[in-house]
Amino acid sequence: MKVDVTLKLRRNLQMSDHHSEVTTPQSKTFRNSSTMFTPYTPGRAQRRMQFDPRSRHTVVDIEDPDAEDNIDDALLDLIKLTWNISAVSPLFGLDIKDDVRLKQYSKKLREMVATSLYKDNVSYEAKFTPMHHLVCSPSDPPAVKVEVHSKDDEQDTEMKQIYLGIFLSWGPRSDVEAENIKLPILLNRGLQGVAQAVHSTLSQMFDCTITAMPASQEDLMWLTTIVLNSDVAESRSTKKTAQYELILEYTIPELPASDLIKVKFPLKTMKTLWSKICPTHLSATNDNEQVASIIDLSQVNRFFECLRIKMLKSASLELGYCLLEKISLPNFTIKSNKMKVTDIEAIDRVLWFFQEKAVLHFQAPIPIRNEEC
Repeated sequence: MKVDVTLKLRRNLQMSDHHSEVTTPQSKTFRNSSTMFTPYTPGRAQRRMQFDPRSRHTVVDIEDPDAEDNIDDALLDLIKLTWNISAVSPLFGLDIKDDVRLKQYSKKLREMVATSLYKDNVSYEAKFTPMHHLVCSPSDPPAVKVEVHSKDDEQDTEMKQIYLGIFLSWGPRSDVEAENIKLPILLNRGLQGVAQAVHSTLSQMFDCTITAMPASQEDLMWLTTIVLNSDVAESRSTKKTAQYELILEYTIPELPASDLIKVKFPLKTMKTLWSKICPTHLSATNDNEQVASIIDLSQVNRFFECLRIKMLKSASLELGYCLLEKISLPNFTIKSNKMKVTDIEAIDRVLWFFQEKAVLHFQAPIPIRNEEC
């Protein structure tokens, strides 16, 4: 298996030879260190132990044979765009069925944003729009689109969109509460200052908390295998699969963020390796169909341990001393809380993953009881 490695350090050292040993003052320090970085930092949140890539298909198949096609059409609005991902606590008092209330929400948001982002001769417009087609299950509340536009009155320009946010629920059903609407995921686009003003206003309007949801190192490990666990990792627009790569970018602790290690693996080889670790199995309803298996944490760790050993043997690089920062696949790229997906099946799985992460984020921690022996 050929592996390309690129090091970008202060001395602008670059290497793309999978048989060469890389030696820098920094790498010597880390190589002699006995401290390995683990992908999971113990804390209040529960740790993910498995992921079921079949979850969405199980839900829609039971309720409506045509539901999956409808979901695919709805997801078209989300692909090929770069989104910031945030977690949202339940929205108190949001009424998406009353057009009058929606206009009132729009007016209040426009007024508060205009105050926060005041500029001479600039006017703002805001709009709340229910997206009834963007639901994972008919029993879920529809997604809500929030838009903010601005216009320079002095130059008489057209309205320009400066913020777009989509609140949605995309995962297992949750208990329905009369006054609270649970839309745990927020995908938004726009300037950071505008987004902060909009989110602050929405938090006051609906007594909710909106917080960025960056992907941790362990999240990136899960997402890599989740996308590899199906055929969606290979683009459908071309047959040149030999050129596809899985690209992992690592940062080096105690060094500037610009100092990074970029590792490129052939995608076909990675898919083969993952299929050996987490093989598919026959469908319970169709003997001719292979379906994805539930992914277990031990399988994810085993996959990345194989990559770590490969890099240590072929390039004398110990990735265990580095922190995974970004992953890139032909149809999916993510770094921190910013992602871009170009495939419907991929964004379906990614949204399901972040739905579970968002719910756990706001879930009360499970108390640990100390029992006396």
